[in-house]
Amino acid sequence: MSMSEQSYTTQLRHHIWSAHQRLESLPLLQQLQQATLTPKVYQRLLVAMFYYLQPLEQQLTAAELPIPLDWQPRLPHLIADLQALGQRLPPLTEAPPLPPLTHAEQRLGVIYVLEGSRLGGQLICRQLRQRFGQEVPLAYYGTQYGDWSHFKRQLDQHWQRSPAGWPLAAAAAQATFDTLHAWLQQVVMVETDDDRHKGYALDDG
Repeated sequence: MSMSEQSYTTQLRHHIWSAHQRLESLPLLQQLQQATLTPKVYQRLLVAMFYYLQPLEQQLTAAELPIPLDWQPRLPHLIADLQALGQRLPPLTEAPPLPPLTHAEQRLGVIYVLEGSRLGGQLICRQLRQRFGQEVPLAYYGTQYGDWSHFKRQLDQHWQRSPAGWPLAAAAAQATFDTLHAWLQQVVMVETDDDRHKGYALDDG
C-alpha cells in the first residue's frame, strides 16, 4: 500500500517514527525498561514530565480545536502521582521548549502524540508494577481514557474533509517529540539539604 492509500493517521505515525525512536533512546527513558530502575529515577522523570506538560496542556485546553475531539489532559494524573510521592515543584527559571500551537491544526498534531503516549504507558505501568509493587503511584502511566481507534477515526475523517491541515499537524506532532527530547536532555536533578525537597534545574552543559 502506497503512502497515498494509507489513512492520514497511519501516514502521521510513519512521519513521526524517527523522532519517536530518538526520544525513546534517551537514557532517562531507557531506564524505565531496565531492572536497575529505582523509585528515585522514576520520580525524577515524573517531575521532568510535569514541567513540560503543565504549560503545554494549559495552552491546549484553553484553545479551540477544529473538531470536537475525544481527549483528556494527563496532567491531573501526573500531579496526583507527584503529590503521593510528596514531591514539591518549585517554579523554573526557564520555560521548556514547546511545539507550535498557534494554529488549530497544529494542536491536533500535538494531541495525537499525547493520546498515543497512553498506549506505551500501559506497558510501562505493568513493568513498573511488577518491579515496585505498590511502592510507587502509577496514575500517569496507568490511567486510560477513551478509545484510540475512535480517536484516530475522528482525525482521519477531519483530514479527509480538510487535507490541507494535515501537514501542519504532522509538523507539530514531530515538534512535540523534538521539544520533549530537548527538554529531557536539559533537565537535571538538584538535591538540596532537605532530602524531602528535590528541585530541578537546567543543565548548562
